[in-house]
Amino acid sequence: QQGLGRILLQQILDNLSEQGVARLLLEVRASNAAAIALYQCCDLQQDAIRKDYYETTEPGVHEDAYLFSCTLALQPS
Repeated sequence: QQGLGRILLQQILDNLSEQGVARLLLEVRASNAAAIALYQCCDLQQDAIRKDYYETTEPGVHEDAYLFSCTLALQPS
């Protein structure tokens, strides 16, 4: 299981690149440390923060969303 997420994400990035996708955008809860570490490990860049974006189970309490992106190396067709 160690490193499986990184392997899977890298395969997804490679597949998207082969399909001609130039850029990947995603968002994640600020509290999702494991996902954030994975994205950073795979060279995704944090571009912005959406303040109070997600609702939580506590009334009136919200959580930030982190926006990540990466530019994919396009594969020759």
